[in-house]
Amino acid sequence: MNMKEACLYVKQTQQNRGREHRRAHSHEKCSGLTDIEYNAVVTRQKSTFAKGKSYAYTARWRAFTETL
Repeated sequence: MNMKEACLYVKQTQQNRGREHRRAHSHEKCSGLTDIEYNAVVTRQKSTFAKGKSYAYTARWRAFTETL
């Protein structure tokens, strides 16, 4: 076994141990996400857009500014 094979073996055993741990402690239901899975989720932030002048600022008061 050379160094590359040893590193691959260690990585695979760590992954298998982690999967087994999650399976054993999942309590038979959805247990949420791991840190890596949670950080991989992309969520949009709150966004605001320019609303401009609405009816209440313009057309509603147009009749009051006209002179008779």
